[in-house]
Amino acid sequence: MLVDTTCGSVLNVWKRDDAYAKDGFTAVIHGKYHHEETKATSSSGYQVSGRRFLVVRDMDDAREVCRMSRERGPGTDLWSALPARCRPASIPTANLVRVGVANQTTMLSGESLAIAAEIRRSMVKRLRR
Repeated sequence: MLVDTTCGSVLNVWKRDDAYAKDGFTAVIHGKYHHEETKATSSSGYQVSGRRFLVVRDMDDAREVCRMSRERGPGTDLWSALPARCRPASIPTANLVRVGVANQTTMLSGESLAIAAEIRRSMVKRLRR
């Protein structure tokens, strides 16, 4: 008998991340890039063609992603200029247009929510230009 003992909170993050991939969103994962849960989350949507994600460790990473997204504009290879800790194993070329935020469940939820709010503010500013 095989019993899945995956934490329910982690399963919810994976389901949300899969939905992002299927809907064409870029997943911004708040977590530690080399943490097992973040690795699993970042690999959970690979069955979806064209899936995009990046990992941000903290608010500084998130702000750098937002700054680059605002300054570089559409069609720019945003991913190749990101700090190494933000990069996925396979670097896609896309901008932050449709974004969903997921998190490593052991990160502070308040920080994850603040990162999501920062990304939202940045997107609103960029789209209002």
